Amino acid sequence: MKYNPLFRLAQRMDAVANYGKAKSVETLSLRLDSNESAAPDTKICVDGELLPTTLLNLYPDDSELRAEIADEFGLASEEVAITAGADDALDRICRALLEPGRNMVLPVPTFEMIDRYVSLAGGSCKEVPWLEGCFPVDDVLAAVDDSTIAICMVSPNNPTGAVASFADVLRISQAAPQCVLILDQAYAEFCSDCFPAELWQIPNLIVTRTFSKAWGLAGLRVGYALAAKPLIAALQAAGSPYSVSSLSLEIARRQLQAERESMLYRVANTAKMTARLTQKLRQLDCDPKPSRANFVWAKAANSSWLRDGLAGLGIAVRAFGDRPHLSDSIRFGCPSSIADLERLERSLDVVLKPQALLFDMDGVLADVSTSFRVAVEMTCLDFGVVTNQQEIEKLKRRGGFNNDWVLTQKILRDNGIEASIAEIRILFDGHYKGQSDESNESCPLTQLAPANRSNPAVTLGLRQRESLLVTRETLADFADRLPLAIVTGRPRCDAEYFLQQFSLHEFFSEVICLEDAPSKPAPDAVELALQRLGVDRAWMFGDTVDDIRAARAAGVVPIGIVAPGQDPAATAEVLNAAGAARVLNNAAQILELLK
Repeated sequence: MKYNPLFRLAQRMDAVANYGKAKSVETLSLRLDSNESAAPDTKICVDGELLPTTLLNLYPDDSELRAEIADEFGLASEEVAITAGADDALDRICRALLEPGRNMVLPVPTFEMIDRYVSLAGGSCKEVPWLEGCFPVDDVLAAVDDSTIAICMVSPNNPTGAVASFADVLRISQAAPQCVLILDQAYAEFCSDCFPAELWQIPNLIVTRTFSKAWGLAGLRVGYALAAKPLIAALQAAGSPYSVSSLSLEIARRQLQAERESMLYRVANTAKMTARLTQKLRQLDCDPKPSRANFVWAKAANSSWLRDGLAGLGIAVRAFGDRPHLSDSIRFGCPSSIADLERLERSLDVVLKPQALLFDMDGVLADVSTSFRVAVEMTCLDFGVVTNQQEIEKLKRRGGFNNDWVLTQKILRDNGIEASIAEIRILFDGHYKGQSDESNESCPLTQLAPANRSNPAVTLGLRQRESLLVTRETLADFADRLPLAIVTGRPRCDAEYFLQQFSLHEFFSEVICLEDAPSKPAPDAVELALQRLGVDRAWMFGDTVDDIRAARAAGVVPIGIVAPGQDPAATAEVLNAAGAARVLNNAAQILELLK
């Protein structure tokens, strides 16, 4: 490649020479100059072939891969630098060129590490907006000043997918010959028709590429830079001498030699996938942009909720709420199989177009902090065991104790007492529902359940202390938008008592109770609610890890609620760890997500 001597490297490079070692490897049979040890007794097998263990104990030699890459582009091997991914190449470029008082012109938004590398090198960025459309050549050139040492172009751009043309590169190179033109082509294989062979005739150009994207070798961390010999020498001097392992070099070399057809097939398949995903996003009122890479960038009305809702279904996508220009955007990596694409499509429907809302009862609709929780304490005390709300909450956060009788049995068992669920239920229900039994007056916690004034021998149950956590107006608003259902671990009689007490039947189309299906975290009860409602897309709100796990297992967006008496920070931590899409302080906040 031609070299333009108009620009100077950073002063720090003046005293830096490339790391050297003894030459003429062929004539040296006993290498004692690199302090290498004997190879371990380890066998390495790739594609059925046993590889030499020297790939492990000897320092890497990238000369073969450099020569093969150079041959592919019609360059000399001295015009190729192998790096630990393309980002390592960009980091080296910044260290070689930038220093205090120098700047790089950078169209944004783009790969976020570039700005960081510039700052670490002591330089500064002059940002030029490029959200979509044609590359802003005029604006880029207008930003160049006497302190500009480099201009960076990422094409296809990450995260927007926008593409620059060869004419753009050529015009900038000719108009600013004193600047190094950096062309990051991490996604070049997806846009192979964008740049002709004449690209390599541009004298002030550095191209960075990688095996991480189209080649599918991100775990190997192999990238490379292509440039004139003096620039490549500077890049090699600006980084570690052995930045890529021998195994990575060997596998990348084999892929380059034998797997090009497979790579091209994956690229073609990705183009079909991105086209289908783009169409799906349009159907869901998102605004996807054209992409020549393995991702689709789109604008969405509530991008952070879309990200979190998909995460609740086990799918990770990238939102950019913390970056300028990108607060309403989201990036979808392209699935690699039809099955994964169909999963994403369905999940997008669930998050953006729910057909129903499902509610756990306790802690979401009903405040049970002084009813069920106290009934656990009182029942344990009947057996001579003292517990407290902190211990009960700790067990609830662990999961597996959606049923308070089972929770009570666990506390008793931990204290050396075996009791059957039938025994526990009789006592528990007496405290919760109330009973005619004067002996109850001897219980130290009986004062929490006020006596019936007309008949002091009848103790009103703790359930009288429950209150409604969501206003009827809010429930009416929910019901006007979507069908509602309750999925609770309560026995039906207890669920019906609460619904009648607060006249809630009109809002809920279905009520799934303990008798209807296995308890959460099994998904059966959630799936039954969907079946009875005649829908397949819903959001579910619950206050325990069992609620979250059941919803996720049923393909329903799981949303956590902090119940009264719970520690908000601790509850949010455990619900998020269980896979909650969001954790809300109360169910009324659901309206914000439905907008």
